[in-house]
Amino acid sequence: MNLVADGDRSELVAKHIIPSLLMRSAIVAIPHRQIVDIGSGAGLPGIPLKVVLPGTDFVLVESRRRRASFLREVVRRLSLGRISVENTRIEQWRNPRCGGAEVVTARAVASPAELLRLIRPILAPCGHLLVYLPTDRSPSEMNPPPVEVCTAAWRGVEVRLGLWKQSAGLA
Repeated sequence: MNLVADGDRSELVAKHIIPSLLMRSAIVAIPHRQIVDIGSGAGLPGIPLKVVLPGTDFVLVESRRRRASFLREVVRRLSLGRISVENTRIEQWRNPRCGGAEVVTARAVASPAELLRLIRPILAPCGHLLVYLPTDRSPSEMNPPPVEVCTAAWRGVEVRLGLWKQSAGLA
């Protein structure tokens, strides 16, 4: 279905699955009941995170119908509970959960400043945005800079994660 680049298929685990799972350690440090993954595409990082965080509610927001259909099929085939797929743009989706999402994840959707603008209506008052950071830029160059940066690694796969907090002047 062309959800990942043809050249990435041989490295699917190292380039996509493991980096998705490396977000887990940052997520478990944040009190949360719901995670919203925007621009879910091929289900990354949402599906791998749901597998390792079965007690957490997940919402995968994907604007492209074909990809949303794929995500629904993956959820069905893996018999994943407490997860929904929303086929809409994040600007149009309203979180039915009272209080908003505690954690929002995204992968290659937009710049952190743009993401923060897009998710503000669905984020809980003390909610967090967790994204991958590019390795070629200093976090201090980002506007706004993340409140926390961490590096997670496993078996030679390493990712840098940036964390922004709603109450840290992002209103």
